[in-house]
Amino acid sequence: QLLAEFRAPGNVIVLDTKFRTLKLDLYLSVGDKIGGAFEIIFIAFVVYYIVVFVAELRGMIDSYRNRHSGLSTQILSAFNFWNWLDLVTMILFIAIIITRILYITSPNRKAIIDGAMLGTTEYLNVEVIGSLFSAFSNFTAVTMLLSFVKTFKFLQFSPHLSLVWIVLIRAGPALFIFLTFFGIVFVASIIIIAIIIIIAIIVVIHRAACTVVL
Repeated sequence: QLLAEFRAPGNVIVLDTKFRTLKLDLYLSVGDKIGGAFEIIFIAFVVYYIVVFVAELRGMIDSYRNRHSGLSTQILSAFNFWNWLDLVTMILFIAIIITRILYITSPNRKAIIDGAMLGTTEYLNVEVIGSLFSAFSNFTAVTMLLSFVKTFKFLQFSPHLSLVWIVLIRAGPALFIFLTFFGIVFVASIIIIAIIIIIAIIVVIHRAACTVVL
């Protein structure tokens, strides 16, 4: 994407440039076909994940009805951190599937591959497929991060591993303070080392220049 300004004297000033890299030809090589098979497995996993989540949600609602009269919005208070994390992850999974399907079935992508617009005065709106590919990549990155956070949930399954989770919760504030100061010291050390290297390079260049002059 190129943003330019055409001045009155006839010159052009480029104001902003934006580059996006994306893959148009899909499922050509053996590795791409294996990736497509994993995508189908991923869709099946998401469907199973949604079914299990809905079943757990119905069980939670039935349990709440048995303990309370009627159903109210207070059911949301029964959601813990992991339930909300599962819900957000499920929504992101659905967003990933939708953006991937829209990207694969995009007529603009197929037109670029087939060269349908070559030799014509028409042009394709490549911003659409670029936005779809960027959205797919962003959703995937956030989902991978949340999936990494969900691994801590499995620490509660074993009595020995649950101790690690308890220690992390209780030592959270102190650990955060330690990591903050460690990050400050680490960054400051890198800056000091970089300054020393730059000064050493300047000194070497200065001595070399003085030697050449002499």
